[in-house]
Amino acid sequence: QLGVAEGDLGFGLAAAAGQPPVAGAFAGLGFAGRDGGLAEQAAEVPVALLGLGLPLALAGGVVQGGAAGPGGQVRAGGEPAHGGAGLGDGGLGGAASPAGHRLGLLQLFLIRGQELLDQFAVKVEEIPVVICNGRDVLRSPSTQQLAKCLGLNMNIESAQVRDLVIVGAGPAGLAAAVYAASEGLDVLVIETEAPGGQAGSSSRIENYLGFPMGVSGLELTARATTQAQKFGAKMIVAASVTKLNCNQRPYEVVLDDGRKIPAHAVVIASGARYNKPSIPNLQQFEGLGIYYGATFIESQMCGKEDVIVVGGGNSAGQAAVFLSQAGRKVYMLVRSNQLADTMSRYLISRIEENPSIELHYCTEITALEGETQLERVTWEDKNTGEITTHPIRHVFIMTGASPRTDWLRECVALDDKGFILTGRDLRDVPTGRAWPLHREPLMLETSLPSVFAVGDIRAGSVKRVASAVGEGAISVSLVHRSLAGL
Repeated sequence: QLGVAEGDLGFGLAAAAGQPPVAGAFAGLGFAGRDGGLAEQAAEVPVALLGLGLPLALAGGVVQGGAAGPGGQVRAGGEPAHGGAGLGDGGLGGAASPAGHRLGLLQLFLIRGQELLDQFAVKVEEIPVVICNGRDVLRSPSTQQLAKCLGLNMNIESAQVRDLVIVGAGPAGLAAAVYAASEGLDVLVIETEAPGGQAGSSSRIENYLGFPMGVSGLELTARATTQAQKFGAKMIVAASVTKLNCNQRPYEVVLDDGRKIPAHAVVIASGARYNKPSIPNLQQFEGLGIYYGATFIESQMCGKEDVIVVGGGNSAGQAAVFLSQAGRKVYMLVRSNQLADTMSRYLISRIEENPSIELHYCTEITALEGETQLERVTWEDKNTGEITTHPIRHVFIMTGASPRTDWLRECVALDDKGFILTGRDLRDVPTGRAWPLHREPLMLETSLPSVFAVGDIRAGSVKRVASAVGEGAISVSLVHRSLAGL
């Protein structure tokens, strides 16, 4: 995907959560490029991304030799690679007006994109395609393959013992990284996809302190990523943690590629994975009409067409309100019979007062149809038993998430739903996972000393961005206290 519509992410590459894995890696790269960051280095990598909403991201190559300006854009002066467009302060070709800048880019990218698709004999099922360093052609690559192609994690020394390893780069993990790095700790953040977590896919967060007009989750977490890196925090992206070696000190965080990263303390902020409805062919349409985030990019892909939002929480409400602003009809399908238990009052009022949003309680999707893309959706009203089919091609799944704690079951105490128990909640834990030290566990400390849990993955946490940020910040002071006792 191409972030020219926003114009402020890295060197123009951006993507939303819920897109194919390749999108996540570019989103992470874009975050790193804001306000300087890694954009100078990234601007030297000739890369082209073909597929999805726009068939070509940068017409054969990122501008080479350009320097990163405020907001992450590449300033004029870079040479386009493979006939690509110079994305700079002067706009397309260095002379276009700001008003014509985006339109000119889109037109050029669409034309050159189709030419390159034909040149490399790329089939529809093989997109997105990445041309890396002018040599390697990756067809529908994984996030890990793309990260390796771009050399995102080349400068990370995995054998070095870190003061703190943070697993997850959502709001909680990023807050912990900012405060830990600013206080002089040697910090490494490990993120499976791209920085931002679920918050990064929120189209607009209106109840976050200090942003009276609201802020997109993408912008908020992008700024946090840049801030953490400014203070010296290191980051590994497109890498999953598969195990914690907890029977030794320092602990070892084991990655999916076999690397073992030793650390004196660990903050677990890996959040939760998206809950998906039980629809047989759901995966077939992911990225082809099924989305797990509602940002400007997805909104542009929908045009003026009707859309469906599935879910009854704040994320679903924010998505419905945002998507309705384009004048389209939004069908909001809620499995329960009310919103009051799961959604903030201000959002409920906005939805009920919005004539473009049609709310359906006790309703679930039963079937998805289409050939190469989603074309029809069938849903059932559980109260009446009525089943109806609608020619709708865009569905946003915002149904919450479950904790990512499978890799921790042998090390820390969990509740019956898989969330991590911390602090006072450890008092009634069975002997096998009981607190092992004479001192009481600290507030966010797990049953494993010097291992902390923050954000959505923690049992009893408040599912709000501000709460996650607060827990991440607090955890750093607790890390200092636990390390002082080593």
